[in-house]
Amino acid sequence: MAEGASHSAVSRIAVNGQAAVIALGAALIAFTIYTSATIPLQPTVHRGVFLLGIIYMALLLNPLPGLLRVVDGLLAAAATVSIGYLVINWEELAYRSNFEPTLQEYVLGVIAVGTVLELTRRAVGWPLALVAVIALLYALFGRYVPEPFMHKGFSLQRVVVNQYLTHEGLFSSLLGVAVTLVATFLLFGALLQHVGVADLFMKLAAKLSFGAFGGPGKIEVVSSAFMGTISGSSTANVVTTGTTTIPLMRRAGFSRTFAAGVEAVSSTGGQIMPPVMGVAAFLMAEVTGIPYATIALAAIIPAALYFVCVFIEVDLESRRLNLLTAWGETARASVQEVLRKSYLLLPIVVLAWLLFAMYSPTKAAFWGCVAAVLVGLPRWRTLCSRGTLATIVLDFCRAAITVVLACATAGIIVGILSLTGASLQLSYGLVELAGQNAPMLMLFVMVLCIILGMGLPTPAAYAVAAAFAAPMLTTIGIDRLAAHMFVLFFASLSSITPPVAIAAYAAAGIAGASPMRTALVATKLGLSAFIIPFLFAEDSALFIGQAPFLDTVLAAVTALIGVAALAVSMIGYYRGPVGWIERGGYFAAAILLMHPAVLLSVLGLVLGAVLLGFHLNQNRRRSSRDAPEQVQLSPKETQIWE
Repeated sequence: MAEGASHSAVSRIAVNGQAAVIALGAALIAFTIYTSATIPLQPTVHRGVFLLGIIYMALLLNPLPGLLRVVDGLLAAAATVSIGYLVINWEELAYRSNFEPTLQEYVLGVIAVGTVLELTRRAVGWPLALVAVIALLYALFGRYVPEPFMHKGFSLQRVVVNQYLTHEGLFSSLLGVAVTLVATFLLFGALLQHVGVADLFMKLAAKLSFGAFGGPGKIEVVSSAFMGTISGSSTANVVTTGTTTIPLMRRAGFSRTFAAGVEAVSSTGGQIMPPVMGVAAFLMAEVTGIPYATIALAAIIPAALYFVCVFIEVDLESRRLNLLTAWGETARASVQEVLRKSYLLLPIVVLAWLLFAMYSPTKAAFWGCVAAVLVGLPRWRTLCSRGTLATIVLDFCRAAITVVLACATAGIIVGILSLTGASLQLSYGLVELAGQNAPMLMLFVMVLCIILGMGLPTPAAYAVAAAFAAPMLTTIGIDRLAAHMFVLFFASLSSITPPVAIAAYAAAGIAGASPMRTALVATKLGLSAFIIPFLFAEDSALFIGQAPFLDTVLAAVTALIGVAALAVSMIGYYRGPVGWIERGGYFAAAILLMHPAVLLSVLGLVLGAVLLGFHLNQNRRRSSRDAPEQVQLSPKETQIWE
C-alpha cells in the first residue's frame, strides 16, 4: 500500500514537473518571438531572463533523486536572487565607475557561476563543466603553473568581476548569441519538424537518391544533408532521421555498423551544410564579425564535397555487396506527391533568401517561423492539438537547455582565457613548437579541436576551440575566415571521432551496433572532411567569393574527382575489388586532385587515369575468366564492416 502510494506520488511529481516545463518553455518561446520580432532588450536583461528560465527548466528535467530535491529548490532560489540582482540593477552596474564587488555581489557571483556549472554537469555532461572548473582554478592559482602558462594569479574578487559583473564571462556574447539568435533557430527547427518538412525531406531524398544500388543508404545521406538545414545538433539529426533510415539500410542488406556509421557521418555533415549550418556558424559570425551570408557561401563547396564523397562510398559499398533492393514505401512516393507538398519548403526558401539578402539572422529566422506557421495552416487541427503543441515546446526546451548552458559555460572558459592570456600563450607555444611549419601547426590545431570538442555540442566545441586555435592559424598568415572554418570543421567532426563520438554512439544505439566500431567506420567514411580543411586553409579557391571565379570552378571540379577517388580508396571497390596497393594509389591521387594547385591536380588526374585504366583492364580479364560461374563474396568480405 505504501509502495503504491509512493509510486503514485513520484508519477504525480513527474507529471507536474513536465507541466511546469511546458509552461516555462511556452513563456520562453513567447519571449523569443517578441524579442526577435522587435528590438532585443538590454543585453544583461535579455541574457539574464532567458538564462534564469533555462535554469528552472534544467532543474525540472534533471532533478536530483529523492530528498535531495530540496537542493534543487535552494539552487532555484539562489539563481533567482543572483541573476535577478543583475537584471534589476543593470543600469546602475553599467555606469558604476568602481568595479570592485561588494560582499553581496561577491557571494551572488559565486552562486551564479556555481549554479550554471552544476546544471551544465547534469544537462550537458561533466567534460565541459570540468574544463570550466579547471579554467577557474587556473585563474586563481596560475602562479603555481609551469612556464609558459604561469601568471601572477588573480584574486577571487577579480574573477567574480570578470565572470559576473561584465560581459566577458558568464554573460558573454556567446550566451547572447544563444539566447537571441540560436533560440529563434531552435524554434524554427521545432516548427519545421512538426509541419511535415522532415517527412518531405525523406521523400525528396528518395527521389534524388537515384539508382537501385543502395537506395536506402543514399536516402540516409541526402535526408541528413537536408535535415542539416533545420537541426542544430548532429545527435538530434541522428535520432530524427536515423530511426527511419537505419532500419531501411538494415533491410537492404547493409551491416549494422555500416548503417550506423553512414547515419553518424551524414548527420554530422549537417553542421557544415548551408544555408543554416547548425548554430555554431552563427557563433562564428559573432566572433569574427564576418557576415553569415559570406560564411554560408564559402561553405557550399566543402560541404558538397563531403556529402558527395559519402554518397559515392555508399554506392560503392552497395555494389560491392550487390545490394539490389526494393526501395520501400518512402522511396516509392510519386513525383506528384512530392510536388504537391513542396510548399512545405517555403520556410527554408524564405530563410535562405533573407540571409543572403543580408537581413540579420535573427530576423530571417523569425520570418522563417512565420512562414512555417503559414504552411502548417492546412493541418491546423493536428498542429494545434494539446499533444503536438506540448511536443513542440518540449523539443524546443531540451535543445535550448543544452545549447544555452553549453554557451554560458563556454563563456566562462573564454572569459578566463582572455583574463589570463592563456590562449595567446598556447598559440605562441604551439607556433614555436611547429617551427613556423604550417602543415604541422594545422595538425596540432586539428588534434586540439577534436580533444576540446569531445563530448560537447558543436556550438560549445567551436566556441572553446576558436578561443585557443584560431589565433594560432592567423599567426602564420592563414585568412581569418579559413582559420575559423578550419576550427568549425574539426569541432563538428569531434562528434564522430573516437574515443568520445556522441553522434556515432547515438546511431549505434539505434542500429544495435558496437559504438566504438561505429565511430571508427564513421571516421573512415568521413575522411574527406579531415582533408578538406587543410586544403582551404592553404588556398581559398574552394571558397565561393574568396577567389577568382575560374579558379574556384577549376578547384571544385578537380576536388570532385578527388573525393570520388578517395571513396574508391576507402571502400576498396569500383567495377571489381581494388587491391591495397591500388587503394594507396587512389588515396594519393585523391589528395593531389583535391589540392587547389593546378600542377598537383594535373598530376592527380594522370595518376588516377593510370590507376583507372589498370583497374578496368584487370576487371575485364577477371570477368572473362570467371564468366561461366557467378562470383560470390566470402563471408569475411561480406562482413568487412562488422
